[in-house]
Amino acid sequence: MKYTYHVKEKDFLNFQLFHLSQAEEFRARLRKQRISIMLLNIAFGIFFALEKKFLITSIFVTIGILWFFLYPNRIKRIYKRRFQNEIKEKYQQHFGVDAAFEINETTLKTVDKGGFSEKRYDDILKIVHLPEETFIIFKNKQTFILPKDATENYGSMKNELNTKAQQLNITVQDLPDWKF
Repeated sequence: MKYTYHVKEKDFLNFQLFHLSQAEEFRARLRKQRISIMLLNIAFGIFFALEKKFLITSIFVTIGILWFFLYPNRIKRIYKRRFQNEIKEKYQQHFGVDAAFEINETTLKTVDKGGFSEKRYDDILKIVHLPEETFIIFKNKQTFILPKDATENYGSMKNELNTKAQQLNITVQDLPDWKF
């Protein structure tokens, strides 16, 4: 069956943020920075406590504790802003362009103003359903982004993809509560 859709800036952004959130390297670095800066501030606080400078001690300990709780939100805003700027520069020509997505017996096809792409089902690594999009991720790291609000008959498309995935033993992740 054939479905029409168009991708917006927020769809590209959600893909970038999802991809980042799934990277173990990012999560490990986030934990390391979060804990190391907090411990450094607490160490300075202990040093000044030994010097009997309790005002400076309380400042360093407070900064360390605040850092531990606020750092994840701060770093997420930084990445979000960085990705938004990158997406505006590189992918602006794709925003709002009508495209067609076709599911048939042997392949998935997409057609837009830039050309067409045809992929076999055995090239699919996994299908990910998020609250606002569906990502079809291929083994060569290419991804089809199918936005929920800009795809006609999204429900039937999702069901058809899930049926094909089940028939062909393709991994399907349904993450209805995902947030960056």
